[in-house]
Amino acid sequence: MTAPRSPGWYPAPSGGGEQWWNGVTWSESRRDGTTSRAAVTHVTPSGPPPAAAQAYGTATSQMTPAALAAFVTGLLSIVLPIAGIVAVILGVRALSGARFAGPLETSSRTYATIGIVIGAITSLFGVVGIIFFIVAIFSSTGFTIS
Repeated sequence: MTAPRSPGWYPAPSGGGEQWWNGVTWSESRRDGTTSRAAVTHVTPSGPPPAAAQAYGTATSQMTPAALAAFVTGLLSIVLPIAGIVAVILGVRALSGARFAGPLETSSRTYATIGIVIGAITSLFGVVGIIFFIVAIFSSTGFTIS
């Protein structure tokens, strides 16, 4: 019998029910072909761990373009506060897109969050600055230090 490629329960090569193929080798786990998964007789892990169970720091992370755009726009908003609004919008879109992506999208969430925070802070300072500017122009006394 040719070994299957993907992990799963397959007819045992020696016959007599099903045996677990972990993607590399046959494990010692066997079950009767008519029973449920709860009736597994023995589970012996063999081969490398699955990707989701790898040690911390070994999984590769993919940053989404929306998260990168939120981060860069957030940095740009330090110089141009109006870009902060765009950074917040892009960051929220990136976070909503990365919500279902699982643990490999950690850097996307991080950069999107940084873009949102920087964008929100610089937008707030921009609004406060505009208010002070308008008050200074239209005030009869202006801002004076006495």
